[in-house]
Amino acid sequence: LPDETSAFFKTSYIDELRRTVPDLEQWLEGGDWTPAVVEASALLTWDGLLEGLHGNKFRAAKNQTGEQRKLDFLSKLNLNTAPFEALAQATAQTGVVFRRALLEALPELMAKQLEQMNVLSFDDLINRVAAALQTEAAGMLAAQVQGHYQAVLIDEFQDTDRVQWQIFSRLFADGWLFLIGDPKQAIYKFRGADIFAYLQAKRQARQHYTLAYNWRSHPALVAAVNALFAKEHAFLLEGLAFYPVEAALPYDKQQVQRRGEILAPMALWQLPPADSKSGYWSKGKAIEQVQLAVVEEVLKLLDGSYTLDGMPIKPEHIAILVRSNQQARDYQAVLRAAGVPSVINGVDSVFAGNEALILYKVLEAVSRPGDAGLLKQALATGWFDLDGQDLYRLSRQEGLLDSWSSRFQGYYEDWRQKGLMAMMRHLLHRENIPGQLAKTVLAERRLTDIQHVLELLQEAVVSEHLSIAKTLAWLRSAISNADAAGQEQQLRLESDANALAISTAHRSKGLEYPVVFCPFAWQSGGSLDRNKAGVACHKDGRMWFDLGSADFQEHKQLAAQEELAEDLRLLYVALTRAQARCYLVWADVRTEAAPNPSALTWLLDLANGGYEDQQQRLQAFPRQWPQAFAYCELSAEPAFDYYSPALSNSRLSARRLTRTLYTAWQMSSYTALTALSQSDVPELPKTRAEDEPSESGLRDVTDMLPKGAATGNVVHDLLENNTFAELAQGRLDAVRRDQACLRFGVTMAQPAQLDRLLQTVVSTPLAADDAAFCLMNLKEGGCLKEMPFYLAVPGMNITEINRILAGEPAVQTLAEKSLCGFLTGFIDLVFEYQGRFYLADYKTNALTDYGPDSLIKAMHEHNYGLQYWIYTVVLHRYLQQRLPDYDYRRHFGGVRYLFVRGMSGDAPMRGVYAVQPDIERVEALTRVLAAS
Repeated sequence: LPDETSAFFKTSYIDELRRTVPDLEQWLEGGDWTPAVVEASALLTWDGLLEGLHGNKFRAAKNQTGEQRKLDFLSKLNLNTAPFEALAQATAQTGVVFRRALLEALPELMAKQLEQMNVLSFDDLINRVAAALQTEAAGMLAAQVQGHYQAVLIDEFQDTDRVQWQIFSRLFADGWLFLIGDPKQAIYKFRGADIFAYLQAKRQARQHYTLAYNWRSHPALVAAVNALFAKEHAFLLEGLAFYPVEAALPYDKQQVQRRGEILAPMALWQLPPADSKSGYWSKGKAIEQVQLAVVEEVLKLLDGSYTLDGMPIKPEHIAILVRSNQQARDYQAVLRAAGVPSVINGVDSVFAGNEALILYKVLEAVSRPGDAGLLKQALATGWFDLDGQDLYRLSRQEGLLDSWSSRFQGYYEDWRQKGLMAMMRHLLHRENIPGQLAKTVLAERRLTDIQHVLELLQEAVVSEHLSIAKTLAWLRSAISNADAAGQEQQLRLESDANALAISTAHRSKGLEYPVVFCPFAWQSGGSLDRNKAGVACHKDGRMWFDLGSADFQEHKQLAAQEELAEDLRLLYVALTRAQARCYLVWADVRTEAAPNPSALTWLLDLANGGYEDQQQRLQAFPRQWPQAFAYCELSAEPAFDYYSPALSNSRLSARRLTRTLYTAWQMSSYTALTALSQSDVPELPKTRAEDEPSESGLRDVTDMLPKGAATGNVVHDLLENNTFAELAQGRLDAVRRDQACLRFGVTMAQPAQLDRLLQTVVSTPLAADDAAFCLMNLKEGGCLKEMPFYLAVPGMNITEINRILAGEPAVQTLAEKSLCGFLTGFIDLVFEYQGRFYLADYKTNALTDYGPDSLIKAMHEHNYGLQYWIYTVVLHRYLQQRLPDYDYRRHFGGVRYLFVRGMSGDAPMRGVYAVQPDIERVEALTRVLAAS
C-alpha cells in the first residue's frame, strides 16, 4: 500500500502486513509454505482490509455511517482481492479437513491413552452403559435394574443429555419414571447439558405436572417476573413455555422499606445517553458506569435508612450476580475500595485452573528432556517467549529443538540434585516466565496460582518423600480430582460472615438472596464470537457441529438463536434468586450496524429506536404495575463514600499479649546500614553541581536532567526495561520514556535528551584497555537486571564489619547497633563478559566533574563502598550456588559504579568507578554476615 493510503489503516494492521507479506511473496515464487502465508492472505481479503481500516479516520458523517464510508474508501482503491479470497477459502477448507480428521481420530486416541492409564472417564461410564443397552443382553440388564427399583425420580433433569436420556428411557420406560426439573433453568450447556434432550423426553412423557406457587419471593416481585416474561415464546424454543406463578408469601414478608416507605421490588435502571456521536455506550464504559452505580446503591442500602422486614439491611443480605469470574473479581475490588466486605462464591480448586495443567506439562518435559513431543508441548504452553512462527521453526530446524533439550536437561539435573523448588526458581527466572505472563490478562492471578500449586506440590514432596515420577503422579491426580478439592486448595482470603455475596449467575442457581443486583443483563454470552473453529446447533432432531460447510451461515444463525435462548434462561435464573428486591440494568451497548444482541433486548423489544424509545418501553412497566416496578435513569457521574458499619455499644476490652515479640528481628536494607554511617557529611549532601555548571561537553544533556531521586528512578526504569542494544541504537520507545517520566513525576523541557544520555551510558567503555567492554555489547541472556536478594543475618557484628573494611577509601565507619533478621535489596545489574561476572550500579548524582578523585569522594560521602561490598558478598554466594567449578579469582570480574551524568562514549572509564574487592575481605565479610 502506498504511504498516503496506508495512513488510513491501523498501525497494527500495517505491521502485520510487513511481517507476513514477504513469506507470501516467497511462497508465490516457489518458496516454503509457512503460517504467515495464511495470515497474509486473510489480511488482503475484502473483509481483512475492511477490518484493518482505522475507525477514527472514518467517523460517521451527516449522511453516512462510518461503515459506509469505509466501504466507499475501499471501493475507490479498486483493489483486486479475488486471488486472496480464493486462497483464504482454500486455506479454510484445508483447515476444515484437518479439524475433521482430528475429531475423527481423537476418540480412538483418547481411548488408547485412558486404557494405558488404566482409568475410565465419566463419559466412558455413561457411553458403556448406553452401549450395553444396545446388545442382546439389554433386556436382562433392564430387568435386573427394574427389579431393584419400583419407581425412579431423577432430579435436575433439565441438565441431562441425549445419551443419559437414552439410558433412562430404555431402563424405565415401562415403570414409574419421574423426570424432575425446570427447563427455564437449563443453563449448563457448556458442561454438556442438552435442553433438546429434555424437550424430547417431555414430548414422550404421558403426564405433566408443574408447581403453581412461589414460596421464595415477595408477591410484587413474583408479579414483576411474570410481567417480564409475559411475551409470547419468551424463551424462544418450541416446547419451552413460561407459566405465570402465584406468590405464596404474604405482602408483609420479604419487604424492603426506606424510612417507612415500601419500595417496588423490581428496579429497572437505564444508563443515560452516552457522550458520543452515536449516543451508544462502549462496552468498557458501560461496565464502568454500571459498576459505580451499583456500589453507590449498595452503600445507600447499608446507610441504615433501608430495612428488610423491619431490620437494617446488612451486606450479607445483598448479592451481585455477574457473568464471569473476572467480573466478580472486578466488583470485589471496587467494593473493597468502598469498604464493603464481600466474598466470591464458588471459588474453584487451584488445581482446576490452567496453570496447574501447564505446570504439569512443563514438569513432565523436564523429567524427560530427551522426549521431543513432551518438550514441544511444554514450549507451546505460553509460558515461554515463543510465538507460532517460533514453534513452527522448532519443528523444522532440528538444532533449535536440541538447544531447548539441553536447557531442559539442565533443569532435570537441578531437580534431581537440588529439589523441585530450587529447580523451579531457576526455570522461572531463566525463562523470564513472570515477565511473559505479565503481558497477559490476569497476570497477577496466574502468577499467584503458579506459586500456590508449587507450594502444595512441595508440601506433598516433603511429607510423602516423593520421587520425580511420583511427584508427577501426585500432581496428575490432584488435577484429575480438582472437583473434590480440600480447603487448602482454595484461595479464600476473607470470611463470608456478614459479607456481600458476589457470584456468577451460573453458580447462583439454587441459591436465594434478599437483594439481588443483575448488572450484566444487557450483555450477551458471545461464545459464537469466541469460537472460530466451528458452530454447534440443533436441526431436524440432531446436533450438528459445522466446521465450514456450505450450510455454515444457516447453522451459525441457529447457533445464535440457541445462544440467545440460553441467555434468556440465565437471565431468568438470575432474576428468580431475589427474595425482596432486584435491580435490573439496561445499557444500550451496540454498534451502528447491529443492535444489542442480549436477552434483555429480545425480552423487552429494545432492539429498535433510540434512547427515548427504550425509555418508554422501560417506563411502561411501572405505569402498568406500579407496586411491582420502579424506573430510574442512572446518573452520568455516580459517586460514593466509604462504608462505615454501625458499631455495637457493647463494652470492649483489649486482648492481652501472651507471647514475647522479638523486635530485634527485622528486614533491613543497605539504606538501614548507611544510617549508621559516622561522617561529618550529611547522608544526602547537596552536590556542588547545583551551583556550578557541568563540563561543557555534557551541558546539553546533564543540565536539562532534573536533580533528585525521581530522575534516578526514571533512569533505572529505562535501563531495566529496555535492551542495551536498543538504547545504543537510539531506539528508546518515546511512549515508554514519557510514561516513566510521568510515573515518577519528572518534567523535562526536551525528554528526548534522555535518549542521548542512555545511548552514552551503554556505549561508554567500562575498562581502559578494552573499547568493546560496554553495556551495548553484552549478550541479553548474560544480563540479570534488578537482581533481588535476601541474606539471612542472624546477628550482625558491626565492630567486625568496621575492622574488615578499615582503610577502604569508599567506606565509612558504622556506628554500633544490633541488627538481625534479613538483609535485602536489589542489585541494578549483574552481567557476564568474557567468562567473568560483574555487578554494576547506576548513579545519577550531579558532580562538579567525574574524574577519579571526584568519584572516590562521592563514593565515600554516600558510603557506596559499603553497598558494593555487600553486593559482592551476595554475588559471590550466588555464583557459588550456580557455577559447579566457581573460583572467585577466575570468575569474579569486579564492580562498576556508573555515574551516568558523567559518562562519555569517547572517553573510556569516564564517570565509571571500578574496583576489584580482594578475596580475603570478601570471604571474611561473608563469614561475619552468615555467622549465627
